[in-house]
Amino acid sequence: MDKQTLQKQIRAMAAARNCCPQLKDEVKNYFAAVGTADEEFAAKNLIAEIEADITPIDKLVEFAHSARAIQLLGKEGARNYSAHAEALKAKGAKYCDCAACKPAAIILENKDILLDVEDFKKNLELKQALLKKVWEMAVSPSCHPNLREKVKRYFSVLGTPDEKQAAEDFIAKLKECVVPIELLVINAHSNHAIEMFGVAGAKKFAANADALKASGAKYCNCRACTIGLHILENKDVLLK
Repeated sequence: MDKQTLQKQIRAMAAARNCCPQLKDEVKNYFAAVGTADEEFAAKNLIAEIEADITPIDKLVEFAHSARAIQLLGKEGARNYSAHAEALKAKGAKYCDCAACKPAAIILENKDILLDVEDFKKNLELKQALLKKVWEMAVSPSCHPNLREKVKRYFSVLGTPDEKQAAEDFIAKLKECVVPIELLVINAHSNHAIEMFGVAGAKKFAANADALKASGAKYCNCRACTIGLHILENKDVLLK
């Protein structure tokens, strides 16, 4: 069973008419924390509340034969209920099979799935490291102004519903801004290079570009482009 399937069981449990208010609250807290650094803590609280609330089969049988059951269900209803509880116990069931307890039992059997948040922690560490690279690129003198604006926008919406779209926009602009080696060589031999660096500077720039191409490089090796390529190689970390 995967986490998404188990989360469907959590929702089914919470939607049951006889699910207690405290457990419903823990379910809300859990889903609010999914995908955050608080997920493991919320999962532990949810599991603890389920363990406290789920009805063990012996307690179910005891209740089914009680005066309280007769008060709630009537003699005939209590008789049928106790027969059901006894049959359930005879089959080896550990818990009540009501609409709340049945999914709760499945959740407890698979609780390790909810507590396994190592992948999230690992992704968070990777993302934090990559965000540092994004910022390093943005402050590089060779970073294109339009790309720098996309970076600012992306950082401004981190942790909000707009983050994914901002990440997609940033990545799209980054793909446009990383300079292929052929374009670098063309620019290095252009009048624009002379205007920017002067004759001597342009000549040196062209020599470096030609040497870079001869070495087999596919892209410009300025700081912004070098970091940009690293970000593109790991873009899925930002797009999750």
